[in-house]
Amino acid sequence: MGRVNPLKICRAYQILLQEGRRPYSELFEPLVQAGIAETKARTVFLLDDEALRLKLEEQCGRYLEAAAMAEEFAHEIGLSTRIDEAPEDALLLLQALHETEQIPGPTWQQQLSAQLYGDSKHIGGTQTLKRIYEKWRARLPGFGELRIKAGSSLVHRKTGLDLCSVTASCGQVVLLHSVAARTGDFDFSHVRRVITCENLSPFIELSFDGCLFVYTGGYASGLVCAWMQALPDDCEWVHFGDVDVDGLRIFEDLARRANRKGRFFPDVTTLNHPRVTPHLQDYSGDYSRLRESFSPQVKEIAEWGERSRRRLEQEILLSHFPSSELKSRLSPSRPSSWCHSQQ
Repeated sequence: MGRVNPLKICRAYQILLQEGRRPYSELFEPLVQAGIAETKARTVFLLDDEALRLKLEEQCGRYLEAAAMAEEFAHEIGLSTRIDEAPEDALLLLQALHETEQIPGPTWQQQLSAQLYGDSKHIGGTQTLKRIYEKWRARLPGFGELRIKAGSSLVHRKTGLDLCSVTASCGQVVLLHSVAARTGDFDFSHVRRVITCENLSPFIELSFDGCLFVYTGGYASGLVCAWMQALPDDCEWVHFGDVDVDGLRIFEDLARRANRKGRFFPDVTTLNHPRVTPHLQDYSGDYSRLRESFSPQVKEIAEWGERSRRRLEQEILLSHFPSSELKSRLSPSRPSSWCHSQQ
């Protein structure tokens, strides 16, 4: 499969087999040359289903199976990650992390890398493996940091410092674990609305008056959960995430662990908005895994995903909605017709 990432090729072929046509990419040139597909007007059309199915079985089975198993292991240990390269290496790492009871020290990544791959720098030098390890480590007790933007008064009792003022001056607040973990040191009584955000770009670009804005970094760390639990019981909550299987699971994982009701955004109305639908992305993930969801809203979005076979990244909304409209749609204070997750 040449120098191109074989998993990327396999997934492109898999979607072509499912849909019968795809926008042109040089990834499909071997299929065109073999007479399995043809190109017309910058679109690739599948000509021979059986030949492509056989090619997938012979050349892609190991990559696709390893990627699927790796993503399942990632979910089991609470990580949001799509395996987009080195699926067999990723599977090996995730299996090791799933089974370990080791508390990592400063050099444990290198030790683990040498043990698994015979190369102490392999994890640090492979982007997917590095991302997996860092996300796993950040979820352990005693590790990580908390990023927030306080749009209402949130005072650190011991110092008298109001994090709302810090946010206004610095744009955001980054709290070390040793500080953030002491939730009793903070006065949350003035926080009436909270928005959690899966990805960093929307967190950096958006700000909300009157709301606490919290970056989760995928599946939420113990710090995020501790802060959500410390908020007043009547605090309204909206989670802004990617619309795909992991994005919806991230919301449900946080709702369960924080024992809090909330609303997921974007909802189906937004997904069907004429400014959004042209930018939805093809998706081969299995939304059916969310059929047992405890949240009626998540079930509704999952049903939309099963019908459309599409996904949506948060950054698309940043690109195609005016900031004021996006913030209005994200506001926790919405009419009662908007769905809430059920415990």
